[in-house]
Amino acid sequence: MYPRQRQNPDQVIVTKISGSKSGSLSFMVSLDSKLHHHWSVNGKNQIIMEGSCPTKRIPPKLNENDNPKGIQFSAILDLQISDVGTINVLDDNKLKIEGSDWAVMLLVASSSFDGPFTKPSNSKKDPTSESLSTFNLIKNLSYADLYSRHGIL
Repeated sequence: MYPRQRQNPDQVIVTKISGSKSGSLSFMVSLDSKLHHHWSVNGKNQIIMEGSCPTKRIPPKLNENDNPKGIQFSAILDLQISDVGTINVLDDNKLKIEGSDWAVMLLVASSSFDGPFTKPSNSKKDPTSESLSTFNLIKNLSYADLYSRHGIL
């Protein structure tokens, strides 16, 4: 009997898109959420989105001092393209890819959820630091490496 392989060892969602002709791949990519969030572009090929989930439904009248901290979240979208093509930043929150042969998108996400017995306001987890740490572990792996590591036995 073989040991069961972990189905998501790198904690990343990976997608590869290829064009049918050299230089024919062009598209825009961004991150969005219905929850309170903000984004920034890190370098030329990475979007970082950070936000928070409310702890409860906010009543119509909220005191200024009552600002309950909910679960915080972070997502990092990293884009890698072929040597042919360009990536441009639009509106500080979108990446526009033009004239590429292929693109690999890596999505890493984390939250400050620290178990069912820890209040969100007491969590010490930093989701952006965790997402960046996860990304740093996989950034030098090729698409083929990631694909083979995530295979299901």
